[in-house]
Amino acid sequence: MNQIRQARSPGQAMRWSLGGLLLLPPGLHFLGFGSSYALGLSLFAAMVLVLEFLLLKPTVSKTAVAVLLITTIILPLHLLIVSVANPTVSILWDRALLSLIVINLIILVTDTVARNALLMSADAFDRTITQLAVLLLILGFLSFVTSGIAFHILGLPSSIPPFSEPSHFTLALTPFAIYGLASRNRRIILLSLTFIPFMILEVYSSVFLILIVIITLIRVPIWLVPIAILGLIYLTDVILLLTQSILAGYGLEYYLDRLTFGYSENLSVLVYQQGIDLVKSAFTAEYLLGFGFQQLGTSDLGFDSTSRIQEILGGSIINTRDGSFLVAKLFGEFGILAVTMVAPLGFMIVVAFRNIQKHYTGRNRLAPQILFAYCCIYGFIIELIFRGIGYFSLGGTLLFCALFTLSRFKRAKRAQSYDSVNQDQ
Repeated sequence: MNQIRQARSPGQAMRWSLGGLLLLPPGLHFLGFGSSYALGLSLFAAMVLVLEFLLLKPTVSKTAVAVLLITTIILPLHLLIVSVANPTVSILWDRALLSLIVINLIILVTDTVARNALLMSADAFDRTITQLAVLLLILGFLSFVTSGIAFHILGLPSSIPPFSEPSHFTLALTPFAIYGLASRNRRIILLSLTFIPFMILEVYSSVFLILIVIITLIRVPIWLVPIAILGLIYLTDVILLLTQSILAGYGLEYYLDRLTFGYSENLSVLVYQQGIDLVKSAFTAEYLLGFGFQQLGTSDLGFDSTSRIQEILGGSIINTRDGSFLVAKLFGEFGILAVTMVAPLGFMIVVAFRNIQKHYTGRNRLAPQILFAYCCIYGFIIELIFRGIGYFSLGGTLLFCALFTLSRFKRAKRAQSYDSVNQDQ
Protein backbone atom coordinates (compact mmCIF):
# COMPACT_ATOMS: atom_id res chain seq x y z
CA MET A 1 0.00 0.00 0.00
CA ASN A 2 2.85 2.40 0.84
CA GLN A 3 4.42 1.72 -2.57
CA ILE A 4 1.12 2.56 -4.27
CA ARG A 5 0.84 5.77 -2.29
CA GLN A 6 4.39 6.82 -3.18
CA ALA A 7 3.68 6.24 -6.87
CA ARG A 8 1.17 9.02 -6.90
CA SER A 9 1.98 12.69 -6.36
CA PRO A 10 -0.21 15.54 -5.08
CA GLY A 11 0.30 17.22 -8.46
CA GLN A 12 -1.22 14.30 -10.33
CA ALA A 13 -4.05 14.07 -7.81
CA MET A 14 -4.72 17.79 -8.16
CA ARG A 15 -4.71 17.66 -11.96
CA TRP A 16 -7.15 14.77 -12.12
CA SER A 17 -9.32 16.24 -9.36
CA LEU A 18 -9.83 19.61 -11.04
CA GLY A 19 -10.27 17.98 -14.45
CA GLY A 20 -12.90 15.63 -13.04
CA LEU A 21 -14.65 18.50 -11.30
CA LEU A 22 -14.90 20.51 -14.53
CA LEU A 23 -16.18 17.61 -16.66
CA LEU A 24 -18.04 14.98 -14.56
CA PRO A 25 -20.83 17.00 -12.82
CA PRO A 26 -21.76 19.11 -15.89
CA GLY A 27 -21.39 16.03 -18.11
CA LEU A 28 -23.92 14.00 -16.13
CA HIS A 29 -26.27 16.98 -16.02
CA PHE A 30 -25.88 17.44 -19.79
CA LEU A 31 -26.83 13.78 -20.33
CA GLY A 32 -29.98 14.21 -18.24
CA PHE A 33 -28.87 12.55 -15.00
CA GLY A 34 -30.46 14.81 -12.40
CA SER A 35 -31.84 18.32 -12.46
CA SER A 36 -28.71 19.79 -10.85
CA TYR A 37 -25.01 19.06 -10.36
CA ALA A 38 -25.71 17.28 -7.04
CA LEU A 39 -25.36 13.75 -8.42
CA GLY A 40 -22.20 14.55 -10.37
CA LEU A 41 -20.59 16.34 -7.44
CA SER A 42 -21.46 13.43 -5.12
CA LEU A 43 -19.85 10.90 -7.47
CA PHE A 44 -16.85 13.17 -7.98
CA ALA A 45 -16.38 13.64 -4.22
CA ALA A 46 -16.79 9.92 -3.49
CA MET A 47 -14.25 8.90 -6.16
CA VAL A 48 -11.65 11.47 -5.09
CA LEU A 49 -11.99 10.61 -1.40
CA VAL A 50 -11.70 6.86 -2.07
CA LEU A 51 -8.64 7.36 -4.29
CA GLU A 52 -7.17 9.74 -1.71
CA PHE A 53 -7.53 7.07 0.97
CA LEU A 54 -5.98 4.38 -1.24
CA LEU A 55 -3.18 6.35 -2.89
CA LEU A 56 -2.27 9.17 -0.52
CA LYS A 57 -2.34 9.82 3.20
CA PRO A 58 -5.71 11.55 3.87
CA THR A 59 -5.91 14.45 6.31
CA VAL A 60 -8.74 16.79 7.30
CA SER A 61 -7.98 20.34 8.42
CA LYS A 62 -9.41 21.88 11.57
CA THR A 63 -11.21 24.46 9.44
CA ALA A 64 -12.97 21.72 7.46
CA VAL A 65 -14.02 19.98 10.69
CA ALA A 66 -15.42 23.25 12.02
CA VAL A 67 -17.38 23.89 8.80
CA LEU A 68 -18.73 20.33 8.88
CA LEU A 69 -19.97 20.82 12.43
CA ILE A 70 -21.59 24.15 11.57
CA THR A 71 -23.46 22.84 8.54
CA THR A 72 -24.50 19.61 10.25
CA ILE A 73 -25.93 21.44 13.26
CA ILE A 74 -27.15 24.81 12.00
CA LEU A 75 -28.92 23.79 8.76
CA PRO A 76 -31.22 21.12 10.27
CA LEU A 77 -31.77 23.28 13.37
CA HIS A 78 -32.94 26.24 11.30
CA LEU A 79 -35.22 23.97 9.27
CA LEU A 80 -36.70 22.59 12.50
CA ILE A 81 -37.39 26.13 13.75
CA VAL A 82 -39.07 27.00 10.43
CA SER A 83 -41.29 23.91 10.65
CA VAL A 84 -42.35 24.81 14.21
CA ALA A 85 -42.93 28.49 13.35
CA ASN A 86 -44.96 27.55 10.23
CA PRO A 87 -46.74 24.26 11.02
CA THR A 88 -48.96 24.57 7.93
CA VAL A 89 -45.92 24.42 5.62
CA SER A 90 -44.87 20.97 4.42
CA ILE A 91 -41.12 20.44 4.94
CA LEU A 92 -39.27 18.11 2.57
CA TRP A 93 -36.87 16.64 5.11
CA ASP A 94 -35.53 13.98 2.73
CA ARG A 95 -34.50 16.63 0.20
CA ALA A 96 -32.80 18.72 2.90
CA LEU A 97 -30.93 15.80 4.50
CA LEU A 98 -29.72 14.41 1.18
CA SER A 99 -28.51 17.89 0.21
CA LEU A 100 -26.71 18.16 3.56
CA ILE A 101 -24.87 14.90 2.86
CA VAL A 102 -23.78 16.21 -0.55
CA ILE A 103 -22.58 19.50 0.98
CA ASN A 104 -20.54 17.64 3.60
CA LEU A 105 -18.97 15.47 0.89
CA ILE A 106 -18.06 18.64 -1.01
CA ILE A 107 -16.47 20.10 2.13
CA LEU A 108 -14.33 16.99 2.64
CA VAL A 109 -13.20 16.71 -0.98
CA THR A 110 -12.42 20.42 -1.40
CA ASP A 111 -10.30 20.35 1.73
CA THR A 112 -8.40 17.45 0.18
CA VAL A 113 -7.96 19.30 -3.13
CA ALA A 114 -6.70 22.36 -1.22
CA ARG A 115 -4.08 20.28 0.56
CA ASN A 116 -2.85 18.75 -2.71
CA ALA A 117 -2.71 22.20 -4.32
CA LEU A 118 -0.41 23.54 -1.60
CA LEU A 119 1.87 20.49 -1.87
CA MET A 120 2.51 21.24 -5.57
CA SER A 121 5.33 23.42 -6.79
CA ALA A 122 4.40 26.86 -8.12
CA ASP A 123 5.33 25.95 -11.71
CA ALA A 124 3.43 22.67 -11.64
CA PHE A 125 0.29 24.33 -10.29
CA ASP A 126 0.49 27.13 -12.86
CA ARG A 127 0.82 24.56 -15.66
CA THR A 128 -2.20 22.66 -14.36
CA ILE A 129 -4.42 25.76 -14.29
CA THR A 130 -3.18 26.82 -17.73
CA GLN A 131 -3.94 23.39 -19.21
CA LEU A 132 -7.46 23.38 -17.76
CA ALA A 133 -8.08 26.94 -18.95
CA VAL A 134 -6.95 26.00 -22.47
CA LEU A 135 -9.25 22.94 -22.36
CA LEU A 136 -12.25 25.09 -21.43
CA LEU A 137 -11.48 27.69 -24.09
CA ILE A 138 -11.14 25.01 -26.75
CA LEU A 139 -14.54 23.63 -25.71
CA GLY A 140 -15.89 27.15 -26.07
CA PHE A 141 -14.38 27.50 -29.52
CA LEU A 142 -15.81 24.15 -30.65
CA SER A 143 -19.21 25.33 -29.49
CA PHE A 144 -18.92 28.17 -32.00
CA VAL A 145 -19.49 25.49 -34.63
CA THR A 146 -21.71 22.97 -32.83
CA SER A 147 -24.00 25.37 -30.99
CA GLY A 148 -24.10 27.78 -33.90
CA ILE A 149 -25.48 25.03 -36.13
CA ALA A 150 -27.79 23.68 -33.42
CA PHE A 151 -29.17 27.12 -32.51
CA HIS A 152 -29.44 28.83 -35.90
CA ILE A 153 -30.19 25.91 -38.24
CA LEU A 154 -31.82 23.20 -36.13
CA GLY A 155 -33.52 25.54 -33.66
CA LEU A 156 -32.16 23.62 -30.66
CA PRO A 157 -31.09 25.28 -27.38
CA SER A 158 -27.48 26.42 -27.48
CA SER A 159 -25.05 24.50 -25.29
CA ILE A 160 -21.35 23.90 -24.83
CA PRO A 161 -20.89 20.16 -24.23
CA PRO A 162 -20.45 18.94 -21.54
CA PHE A 163 -22.21 22.06 -20.22
CA SER A 164 -25.96 22.15 -20.80
CA GLU A 165 -26.13 25.96 -20.89
CA PRO A 166 -23.68 28.65 -22.04
CA SER A 167 -24.01 30.37 -18.66
CA HIS A 168 -22.86 27.17 -16.89
CA PHE A 169 -19.78 27.12 -19.10
CA THR A 170 -19.05 30.76 -18.32
CA LEU A 171 -19.32 30.17 -14.57
CA ALA A 172 -16.76 27.35 -14.88
CA LEU A 173 -14.44 29.46 -17.05
CA THR A 174 -14.58 32.56 -14.81
CA PRO A 175 -11.80 31.84 -12.25
CA PHE A 176 -9.48 30.52 -14.97
CA ALA A 177 -10.01 33.59 -17.15
CA ILE A 178 -9.38 35.91 -14.18
CA TYR A 179 -6.24 33.94 -13.32
CA GLY A 180 -5.02 34.27 -16.90
CA LEU A 181 -5.17 38.06 -16.82
CA ALA A 182 -3.95 38.46 -13.23
CA SER A 183 -0.92 36.22 -13.85
CA ARG A 184 -0.39 37.73 -17.31
CA ASN A 185 -0.50 34.23 -18.80
CA ARG A 186 -0.06 34.84 -22.51
CA ARG A 187 -1.64 31.59 -23.69
CA ILE A 188 -4.84 32.12 -21.70
CA ILE A 189 -5.07 35.80 -22.67
CA LEU A 190 -4.50 35.16 -26.39
CA LEU A 191 -6.96 32.27 -26.50
CA SER A 192 -9.53 34.34 -24.58
CA LEU A 193 -9.16 37.28 -26.97
CA THR A 194 -9.62 34.87 -29.89
CA PHE A 195 -12.49 32.74 -28.61
CA ILE A 196 -14.66 34.94 -26.40
CA PRO A 197 -15.88 37.30 -29.19
CA PHE A 198 -17.04 34.26 -31.19
CA MET A 199 -18.80 32.83 -28.15
CA ILE A 200 -20.61 36.11 -27.51
CA LEU A 201 -21.81 36.28 -31.11
CA GLU A 202 -22.80 32.64 -31.55
CA VAL A 203 -23.46 31.16 -28.10
CA TYR A 204 -25.76 33.75 -26.57
CA SER A 205 -25.16 34.33 -22.86
CA SER A 206 -25.24 37.67 -21.08
CA VAL A 207 -23.01 36.12 -18.40
CA PHE A 208 -20.14 36.34 -20.91
CA LEU A 209 -20.50 40.11 -20.89
CA ILE A 210 -20.49 40.20 -17.09
CA LEU A 211 -17.33 38.08 -17.08
CA ILE A 212 -15.61 40.55 -19.40
CA VAL A 213 -16.61 43.45 -17.12
CA ILE A 214 -15.29 41.88 -13.89
CA ILE A 215 -12.03 40.95 -15.63
CA THR A 216 -11.65 44.48 -16.99
CA LEU A 217 -12.09 45.94 -13.49
CA ILE A 218 -8.84 44.27 -12.38
CA ARG A 219 -6.95 46.88 -14.41
CA VAL A 220 -8.85 49.80 -12.82
CA PRO A 221 -7.50 51.53 -9.66
CA ILE A 222 -9.59 50.61 -6.61
CA TRP A 223 -10.87 54.15 -6.05
CA LEU A 224 -12.08 54.33 -9.67
CA VAL A 225 -14.00 51.02 -9.61
CA PRO A 226 -17.46 52.48 -8.72
CA ILE A 227 -17.04 55.17 -11.39
CA ALA A 228 -15.81 52.57 -13.89
CA ILE A 229 -18.84 50.34 -13.27
CA LEU A 230 -21.27 53.23 -13.76
CA GLY A 231 -19.32 54.36 -16.82
CA LEU A 232 -19.41 50.90 -18.38
CA ILE A 233 -23.16 50.64 -17.79
CA TYR A 234 -23.79 54.09 -19.24
CA LEU A 235 -21.46 53.51 -22.21
CA THR A 236 -23.06 50.15 -22.95
CA ASP A 237 -26.54 51.68 -22.78
CA VAL A 238 -25.61 54.52 -25.15
CA ILE A 239 -23.90 52.21 -27.64
CA LEU A 240 -26.83 49.79 -27.67
CA LEU A 241 -29.35 52.58 -28.14
CA LEU A 242 -27.36 54.09 -31.01
CA THR A 243 -26.77 50.80 -32.76
CA GLN A 244 -29.90 48.83 -31.86
CA SER A 245 -30.97 48.24 -35.45
CA ILE A 246 -27.48 47.07 -36.41
CA LEU A 247 -27.22 44.75 -33.43
CA ALA A 248 -30.66 43.31 -34.13
CA GLY A 249 -29.47 42.47 -37.60
CA TYR A 250 -26.77 40.28 -36.06
CA GLY A 251 -29.25 38.61 -33.71
CA LEU A 252 -27.96 40.46 -30.64
CA GLU A 253 -31.43 41.48 -29.56
CA TYR A 254 -30.86 38.67 -27.05
CA TYR A 255 -28.65 41.07 -25.07
CA LEU A 256 -30.85 44.11 -25.67
CA ASP A 257 -33.91 42.39 -24.19
CA ARG A 258 -32.01 41.70 -20.97
CA LEU A 259 -31.40 45.41 -20.43
CA THR A 260 -35.14 46.13 -20.23
CA PHE A 261 -36.40 46.24 -16.65
CA GLY A 262 -39.77 47.28 -15.31
CA TYR A 263 -42.60 45.70 -17.31
CA SER A 264 -40.92 43.11 -19.47
CA GLU A 265 -41.84 40.00 -21.42
CA ASN A 266 -38.28 38.68 -21.24
CA LEU A 267 -38.09 35.56 -19.06
CA SER A 268 -34.51 36.25 -17.92
CA VAL A 269 -35.50 39.71 -16.68
CA LEU A 270 -38.59 38.34 -14.93
CA VAL A 271 -36.62 35.53 -13.29
CA TYR A 272 -34.06 38.05 -12.00
CA GLN A 273 -36.89 40.25 -10.71
CA GLN A 274 -38.28 37.19 -8.96
CA GLY A 275 -34.92 36.82 -7.21
CA ILE A 276 -34.99 40.47 -6.12
CA ASP A 277 -38.50 39.92 -4.75
CA LEU A 278 -37.17 37.00 -2.70
CA VAL A 279 -34.50 39.22 -1.14
CA LYS A 280 -37.07 41.89 -0.29
CA SER A 281 -39.46 39.33 1.20
CA ALA A 282 -36.84 38.28 3.77
CA PHE A 283 -37.36 41.62 5.53
CA THR A 284 -41.10 41.08 5.98
CA ALA A 285 -42.75 39.32 8.91
CA GLU A 286 -44.21 36.57 6.70
CA TYR A 287 -40.84 35.38 5.35
CA LEU A 288 -38.54 36.56 8.16
CA LEU A 289 -37.21 33.04 8.79
CA GLY A 290 -37.29 32.01 5.13
CA PHE A 291 -38.59 28.73 3.74
CA GLY A 292 -35.77 26.61 5.20
CA PHE A 293 -32.75 24.83 3.73
CA GLN A 294 -33.51 23.46 0.25
CA GLN A 295 -37.25 24.26 0.60
CA LEU A 296 -37.36 27.06 -1.96
CA GLY A 297 -39.74 26.19 -4.78
CA THR A 298 -41.92 23.90 -2.69
CA SER A 299 -44.45 26.67 -1.91
CA ASP A 300 -46.14 29.36 -3.98
CA LEU A 301 -44.08 32.55 -3.86
CA GLY A 302 -47.00 34.82 -4.72
CA PHE A 303 -44.88 37.53 -6.40
CA ASP A 304 -46.06 39.57 -9.41
CA SER A 305 -42.93 38.48 -11.27
CA THR A 306 -43.80 34.82 -10.64
CA SER A 307 -47.33 35.39 -11.93
CA ARG A 308 -45.98 37.00 -15.11
CA ILE A 309 -43.67 34.01 -15.66
CA GLN A 310 -46.62 31.64 -15.25
CA GLU A 311 -48.66 33.66 -17.74
CA ILE A 312 -45.90 33.52 -20.35
CA LEU A 313 -45.20 29.82 -19.81
CA GLY A 314 -48.86 28.80 -19.58
CA GLY A 315 -48.83 27.97 -15.88
CA SER A 316 -45.27 26.64 -15.55
CA ILE A 317 -42.70 28.19 -13.23
CA ILE A 318 -38.90 28.29 -13.52
CA ASN A 319 -35.90 29.10 -11.31
CA THR A 320 -37.91 28.90 -8.10
CA ARG A 321 -35.54 26.38 -6.52
CA ASP A 322 -32.24 28.12 -7.30
CA GLY A 323 -33.65 31.62 -6.79
CA SER A 324 -32.13 33.05 -10.01
CA PHE A 325 -28.96 34.11 -8.14
CA LEU A 326 -27.42 32.85 -4.92
CA VAL A 327 -28.20 35.87 -2.74
CA ALA A 328 -31.88 35.41 -3.62
CA LYS A 329 -31.75 31.71 -2.73
CA LEU A 330 -30.04 32.42 0.60
CA PHE A 331 -32.55 35.11 1.58
CA GLY A 332 -35.44 32.98 0.35
CA GLU A 333 -34.40 29.98 2.46
CA PHE A 334 -32.82 31.60 5.51
CA GLY A 335 -34.67 34.91 5.66
CA ILE A 336 -32.99 37.70 7.56
CA LEU A 337 -30.29 35.28 8.76
CA ALA A 338 -28.89 35.30 5.22
CA VAL A 339 -27.26 38.62 6.08
CA THR A 340 -24.74 36.68 8.21
CA MET A 341 -23.78 34.67 5.10
CA VAL A 342 -23.93 37.31 2.37
CA ALA A 343 -22.00 40.00 4.28
CA PRO A 344 -18.88 37.83 4.88
CA LEU A 345 -18.99 36.63 1.27
CA GLY A 346 -19.14 40.23 0.05
CA PHE A 347 -16.21 41.18 2.27
CA MET A 348 -14.15 38.22 1.03
CA ILE A 349 -14.86 39.16 -2.59
CA VAL A 350 -13.62 42.71 -1.97
CA VAL A 351 -10.47 41.39 -0.24
CA ALA A 352 -9.87 38.94 -3.09
CA PHE A 353 -10.33 41.67 -5.70
CA ARG A 354 -7.86 43.90 -3.89
CA ASN A 355 -5.23 41.13 -3.63
CA ILE A 356 -5.62 40.25 -7.32
CA GLN A 357 -5.11 43.90 -8.23
CA LYS A 358 -1.97 44.09 -6.07
CA HIS A 359 -0.59 40.97 -7.74
CA TYR A 360 -1.42 42.26 -11.21
CA THR A 361 0.35 45.58 -10.59
CA GLY A 362 3.35 43.85 -8.98
CA ARG A 363 2.88 45.40 -5.52
CA ASN A 364 2.36 42.02 -3.83
CA ARG A 365 3.30 38.91 -5.78
CA LEU A 366 1.35 35.82 -4.75
CA ALA A 367 2.03 32.12 -5.17
CA PRO A 368 -0.07 30.64 -8.02
CA GLN A 369 -2.14 28.60 -5.55
CA ILE A 370 -3.04 31.67 -3.52
CA LEU A 371 -3.70 33.78 -6.60
CA PHE A 372 -6.05 31.14 -8.05
CA ALA A 373 -7.84 30.92 -4.69
CA TYR A 374 -8.49 34.66 -4.78
CA CYS A 375 -9.64 34.35 -8.42
CA CYS A 376 -12.20 31.71 -7.39
CA ILE A 377 -13.51 33.97 -4.62
CA TYR A 378 -13.66 37.10 -6.78
CA GLY A 379 -15.27 35.24 -9.70
CA PHE A 380 -17.97 33.93 -7.38
CA ILE A 381 -19.56 37.39 -7.50
CA ILE A 382 -21.31 36.32 -10.72
CA GLU A 383 -23.12 33.43 -9.02
CA LEU A 384 -23.76 35.53 -5.96
CA ILE A 385 -25.62 38.43 -7.55
CA PHE A 386 -26.07 37.76 -11.28
CA ARG A 387 -26.61 34.11 -12.27
CA GLY A 388 -26.68 31.28 -9.79
CA ILE A 389 -27.51 27.59 -10.19
CA GLY A 390 -28.08 26.73 -6.54
CA TYR A 391 -25.71 25.39 -3.92
CA PHE A 392 -24.33 22.59 -6.11
CA SER A 393 -22.23 24.39 -8.68
CA LEU A 394 -18.64 24.34 -9.88
CA GLY A 395 -18.19 27.91 -8.65
CA GLY A 396 -19.41 27.03 -5.16
CA THR A 397 -17.15 23.97 -5.05
CA LEU A 398 -14.14 26.02 -6.17
CA LEU A 399 -15.07 28.62 -3.53
CA PHE A 400 -14.72 25.97 -0.82
CA CYS A 401 -11.39 24.90 -2.37
CA ALA A 402 -10.22 28.51 -2.25
CA LEU A 403 -11.25 29.07 1.36
CA PHE A 404 -9.57 25.87 2.55
CA THR A 405 -6.44 26.70 0.53
CA LEU A 406 -6.15 30.11 2.18
CA SER A 407 -6.89 28.63 5.62
CA ARG A 408 -4.26 25.88 5.27
CA PHE A 409 -1.73 28.38 3.87
CA LYS A 410 -2.21 30.79 6.78
CA ARG A 411 -1.98 27.98 9.33
CA ALA A 412 1.26 26.77 7.72
CA LYS A 413 2.73 30.30 7.83
CA ARG A 414 1.80 30.70 11.50
CA ALA A 415 3.36 27.32 12.32
CA GLN A 416 6.51 28.28 10.40
CA SER A 417 6.75 31.59 12.26
CA TYR A 418 6.26 29.81 15.57
CA ASP A 419 9.05 27.32 14.78
CA SER A 420 11.37 30.17 13.77
CA VAL A 421 10.77 31.95 17.08
CA ASN A 422 11.50 28.77 19.03
CA GLN A 423 14.73 28.19 17.10
CA ASP A 424 15.85 31.77 17.80
CA GLN A 425 15.25 31.24 21.50
